[in-house]
Amino acid sequence: MYHQTLKFLVVLLFFLNPICQAQDIKGAGSSKMLAQGMADQTRPGGQPDFLWEFHEGAEAYQDSPVCAGLVDQVFGEKIACLRALVDDRYNEKEQAVPGDPTVRMVMLKPDIYKAVKSIGKHYKKEIKNASTKPDLIAEYEYVLRVALAVLYTEPSDTFEEALRASRKNTLHQIAVFKKAKLL
Repeated sequence: MYHQTLKFLVVLLFFLNPICQAQDIKGAGSSKMLAQGMADQTRPGGQPDFLWEFHEGAEAYQDSPVCAGLVDQVFGEKIACLRALVDDRYNEKEQAVPGDPTVRMVMLKPDIYKAVKSIGKHYKKEIKNASTKPDLIAEYEYVLRVALAVLYTEPSDTFEEALRASRKNTLHQIAVFKKAKLL
């Protein structure tokens, strides 16, 4: 009886994974492949080969007080709101010593935040020369949405490792973000 109960609990725990948890689909070795530029692989049916899945929060971004009155001349209001949310949520203020009015900024998941900033600069340059402006805006919006989804996801080590490995090449970082699937 004890073994049956134990088996039941193990199976139950396996299937009741928290919703906000990311799932590394391919394993730890996949980040090395991405860093080498193998990001354009697709399945035979034309479906992209995703390496990570992150659960996106069902919040209305435009209703956030951080987004009040934001306008970006290049990307538009929605991208301006998402960028402000990324800046606000990835940078936390904390007191160095309790009771001291001095506040220091702490960056959460710096590899992801720095990659998003680098990708933002890249898209700003590209959009000036591009004829497909809506496609670039949609790609940048997806990068920002993935960054917001992965922020509070705890097992994101392989995703961060892939971004860290490709930090000198912005196009590879964009490919890493495209390999993440939002649920």
